[in-house]
Amino acid sequence: VLGPIAHDWIGELAVQKIAQAWTQETISGFADLSGPSVQGVTVDGQIYGVPLFSEALALVYNADMVPEPPATWQDLVTKAGELTSGDVYGFAFPILTQYYQGPFFYGFDSYVFAYENGTFDVNDIGLNNAGGAETARFLRDMYHQQQPVMPEAVLDQANAGGFIDGLMESQQLAMTIAGPWREPPLTEAGVNYSVVTLPTLPNGNPMIPFVGFQAMVVNAYGQQLEASTDFVNYLASTDGVNLMIEGFNKAPVRASSAGTAVALNPNFEQWVAQAEIGVPMPNIPAMNEVWTPWGDAMIAIVTENAPDEEVQTLMDQAVEQIGANIQQAQS
Repeated sequence: VLGPIAHDWIGELAVQKIAQAWTQETISGFADLSGPSVQGVTVDGQIYGVPLFSEALALVYNADMVPEPPATWQDLVTKAGELTSGDVYGFAFPILTQYYQGPFFYGFDSYVFAYENGTFDVNDIGLNNAGGAETARFLRDMYHQQQPVMPEAVLDQANAGGFIDGLMESQQLAMTIAGPWREPPLTEAGVNYSVVTLPTLPNGNPMIPFVGFQAMVVNAYGQQLEASTDFVNYLASTDGVNLMIEGFNKAPVRASSAGTAVALNPNFEQWVAQAEIGVPMPNIPAMNEVWTPWGDAMIAIVTENAPDEEVQTLMDQAVEQIGANIQQAQS
């Protein structure tokens, strides 16, 4: 038995035929699982694991600095501006990291791979569609027009995350985009933080983050498949998940575990709500070919303040490179 593992490992395990296939009938309490979590462990229409927990980016804020969190992007910009002074900032996030850019791209109707009937179409890459170009311009303008004001260090791709974490823990940052893994450090730092779903974008759409799932997988080559299947079904059951929630500090994907989760940590209600409007991270090997071309294009656009006429060209080149990388990896 493998796990809990990130669901985006499952595509590779499926391709290599290492992961045992499951059906709705062989997963105990299948109807209790969230739809997105099942999508996360499905490859080409076949289920290859049993999901346990989810995690997605949300708005994490210092409740002492922000009594009422923003519901819209304009509200966030306004509040952040009021809170920014000297070395204290109202809002910052790793603007050059694709995982953190994802909520904006999907919120502006862009996407990495088209998804239909349980299958990703690697020939349909949407990062350079109209929404993708709009997102690139939006992030560029966010930084250069200071809407909201963010420290220059957010452009240091390698160190931005640690810098922002430090600001939040020292109570010099009011709001950021982060995941549940930030809760223990903030608690230890004595920050009175809270969590809410990401604000809506200027187009009225919600921000749609990537969602990750932790899942259990059975080795298809194992010598005790029946026992392994039973073991995973127990770990992924309501009783099993309830035993693990506190240790993992991640939102369960079983509806029947929601009450136990919220009793342990009220923020789980918001983490679950955010995951429900997110998009599962593509779990296929081709995703490995996406990050670098996407990242290179966005670095050029944001850091260089690329003019509008170059934005589309840079995104087109990124998608062309992604397609070429995928073809080479598959050959």
